Amino acid sequence: MNQKICRLGIPRDSISSETALDIRFVFSRSSSPIYKGSKTTLGAWCEKNGFLYADKTIPEEWIKEK
Repeated sequence: MNQKICRLGIPRDSISSETALDIRFVFSRSSSPIYKGSKTTLGAWCEKNGFLYADKTIPEEWIKEK
């Protein structure tokens, strides 16, 4: 996941659950590994790093938040 974020032009050290930004991820399948051969899944990476994530669609709760 970190590699994918860096490819998007976001510096790896600026991605932290402690920033003022509310970064959330929507994956097509959060059970996919973060890279080929990895035991860590996209969802597990998000949980470890304190990010919210969802599968396939944006949850209604996220949309209703202010």
